[in-house]
Amino acid sequence: MPSLTGLVFMPFDPTHNVSLTAEPALFIRAQNRSSRHRDMGEAVRVSLRLFQRLERQNQRNRAARPSDQACG
Repeated sequence: MPSLTGLVFMPFDPTHNVSLTAEPALFIRAQNRSSRHRDMGEAVRVSLRLFQRLERQNQRNRAARPSDQACG
């Protein structure tokens, strides 16, 4: 992949097929049926954005924690 100052540029592919187990598939279908999201793709995108936000928060929390070695 071409790289510029540490950034990796991936070719844009708007469609990906994913396989879901029954529980997440039912949840996404229910979100779609409740008109909360326009389609299943939108429900998945929202879920991924929330997951990314949670991961960033977890990284910040880990970085803010004093190291175990400094405690003792």
